[in-house]
Amino acid sequence: MRQHADAAERGETRWRQGTALSHGRVPDLRAGNYDAALARFEEKYPELFSTEPKISFVNYRAGIDVAGLFILSGDRDRANVLLGKCEAHISQMTRVGFSGYWISDVQILALRGKRDEALAALRQAYDQSWVTDWRYFFYVDPNLDAIRDTPEFAEIFTLIKQKMAKQLERTHEMEANGEILPVPSDSI
Repeated sequence: MRQHADAAERGETRWRQGTALSHGRVPDLRAGNYDAALARFEEKYPELFSTEPKISFVNYRAGIDVAGLFILSGDRDRANVLLGKCEAHISQMTRVGFSGYWISDVQILALRGKRDEALAALRQAYDQSWVTDWRYFFYVDPNLDAIRDTPEFAEIFTLIKQKMAKQLERTHEMEANGEILPVPSDSI
């Protein structure tokens, strides 16, 4: 995972770099190398490390990840500042779609230790048809570790898996009927 994340960090846009940093921090977190992960984020997003962090559409997801790293490294005050600014930013956005905030609210609540509220927000996200990058969030995202072991978390992701299986089944039906061109099997 680390080599792929490193290669993606060298990508052209901050958005791609942010995704790479988010995925690439996981091995560091699991190994307890919080400083290494923080250093990579600080190199790409120095504005998140100032005394008055600046949050925008380009960096709010990275801001949530950095807040999670601050919590793990014992700096809850800095984490709370970032989480508050990220929360304010996403309050002006919609949940679904490419430019939606997806489950950033769930991440923020989970990082704050508000398990019940995080699970309620996750249920709301499901009810609003969010599924973007669901596998990453279900299996990997460290920001959701505080709620990952709950029955409701598992239940919601079971529902998502079922929904995605139905969509795949419908896609295969549409291919068989000639409604769409065949979808390459290695892309699913």
